[in-house]
Amino acid sequence: MASRLIACALLALMSCRAYSETLSLLDLYEHTLASHPVLKGREYAIDQASAEKYQVLAKLLPQIMATGTLSWNEMTQLQQSRTTVLTPGRPTSVIVSDSVTNSYQGTRGIIQARQALFDVPSVLRLLGAQATVHQTEQDLEAARMAVAADLIDRYF
Repeated sequence: MASRLIACALLALMSCRAYSETLSLLDLYEHTLASHPVLKGREYAIDQASAEKYQVLAKLLPQIMATGTLSWNEMTQLQQSRTTVLTPGRPTSVIVSDSVTNSYQGTRGIIQARQALFDVPSVLRLLGAQATVHQTEQDLEAARMAVAADLIDRYF
């Protein structure tokens, strides 16, 4: 609605002045909207308020986490065995050492999902953030109207 008022004010100015002066006022107005520091600050404030709104909204959305693990286990065990070797004349006992290696693979996967069912404080924070965004947009429109009024006063 505020932008319509600005457009009506510019149309009224176009009818009062010559065509060349209206173009220069329009160019001046467009340049002012593009480079005025107060308006730029208000636009960035809208971006900041929107980001805060999405940050609050994130607490109400489901949170999904996936974890996966892959492992390889290897065990080497030394085994000793005693064997008796019969030689002519006398039996001899011999210790034989042998190593046995066992290996196996392990896998594990987990998927977790959480959803807040009754999170009233987060819902109220979301409503407050939405109101802040709306208020910041209204502040931007008010600043644009004030800049347009100041520009018109200075031009005439």
